[in-house]
Amino acid sequence: MSAGSANTGACAPHSPTAATPVCCSAAKRSTARSAGSMTTSIGGISRGDNILRPVALEMGHRMEAFVADLMTSARSELPELTEDERMAALLEASIVEDVIAVIEFLDDAVGEADIQLPLPVRSFLRVLAQRDVSITVVIRAYRMAQTDFLDQAMSFALTLGPEASPQAIIALVNRTALWIDRMLEQVGEVYEAERDRWVSSRSGLHRQWVETLLTGAGAEVHHAEQALGYRLDTVHLAVAAWLDESVSTRDALTLFDETRSLLAKYVGATGHPLMVPTDEHEVRLWIPLRGNEPFDVEAMEAALAEHGLGVRLALGDPGRGENGFRRSHLQATRAQRVALACAGRRRVVAYAQITPLALMTDDIDALRWFVRRTLGDLAADGERDCWLRETLLTFLSCGRSYTAAADAMHLHRNTIQYRLQQAAERLGHDFEDPAIVLDIQLALQACRWLGSTVLSRPEDN
Repeated sequence: MSAGSANTGACAPHSPTAATPVCCSAAKRSTARSAGSMTTSIGGISRGDNILRPVALEMGHRMEAFVADLMTSARSELPELTEDERMAALLEASIVEDVIAVIEFLDDAVGEADIQLPLPVRSFLRVLAQRDVSITVVIRAYRMAQTDFLDQAMSFALTLGPEASPQAIIALVNRTALWIDRMLEQVGEVYEAERDRWVSSRSGLHRQWVETLLTGAGAEVHHAEQALGYRLDTVHLAVAAWLDESVSTRDALTLFDETRSLLAKYVGATGHPLMVPTDEHEVRLWIPLRGNEPFDVEAMEAALAEHGLGVRLALGDPGRGENGFRRSHLQATRAQRVALACAGRRRVVAYAQITPLALMTDDIDALRWFVRRTLGDLAADGERDCWLRETLLTFLSCGRSYTAAADAMHLHRNTIQYRLQQAAERLGHDFEDPAIVLDIQLALQACRWLGSTVLSRPEDN
């Protein structure tokens, strides 16, 4: 487990008196190539006569400096892996064991069937899973270390002579590729198993604390913050996230993790978002923000599509402190109710977009009656009435300006006027009357967002 751009091609041979504690203990290993023949080794590598044995021996000599350089690079390029001294110590032990393991494999001391993640690597992976460090960081670390290792190993292989060098380089590339593939398979298995175990064990506790905060049952703030690992004295953006119907629940945890990371980056989170599973299909998120800056919902929807994330989102308004934590969550829940009624037409719905409508969706039957009473025949569930409603809503939203509505809909002004005449006929009354224009706009918004849920069908008459 390693990362970085190590540059140790000119390293001196390993010195038994100048090693770090981890490398020093690892370098004392030795292996037997057969039951009747014990041979000395460096870094756990036996001497012998296969084409890669000189390369393996040389990389064993360079191991101490190689590990040191990788640690330096990891601290600067992958700080998630070295955020405290305990993490750094685990990372170093993992690097040492991985380097020994790959060298042993190059030297034929370990067969393909016996490639196993060293115990220190497994321990480090479990810590990373518990700290929500993404598996992509781990994979990147392995790939970067592989590049550095091959760079040094091939540089040495070039010194083996015109006959041995090409064979050694080909064998080196093939065997390191095989080794890294086997290791990454196991890395994924260990990480995901621990991630599932950790999430399931802590999610129940998190839900209890969150429920206490949401009900205002008098939880002590500092105890809640410690249990949740999340500060409450900030601005919170609450988000309800749930899977598309086409997405398997087996992929849920990965998708929700990726969604959390994307949202945190998009809205400029000031810390790690709190994520609490509701069930296997849905989670609640709280994202800490600096302030109440607006964000582009359409751009957020495009970002989800660009990253291929099969989730849908409902967002509350940002709110500060404990009250903001609760209020934003309630708003996200109301926005989700509207989103679910949209039958999948909207991937992201923000409470700010549909505030009046969200307050009316507690009683869908009453809302349906309101729409049909207000819009008359214009509430029919048909394509023609759909674009008539959109034209009327755009016209009213543009301050009854024909020109502005035409620009907004990319239509000719005469087309707007013609559609509005037809809409007035279907409506059954004058939409210029200020006494009813608010009702009309609310009803039109309900039609835009909820569609057939509130529209009239022929069989209703």
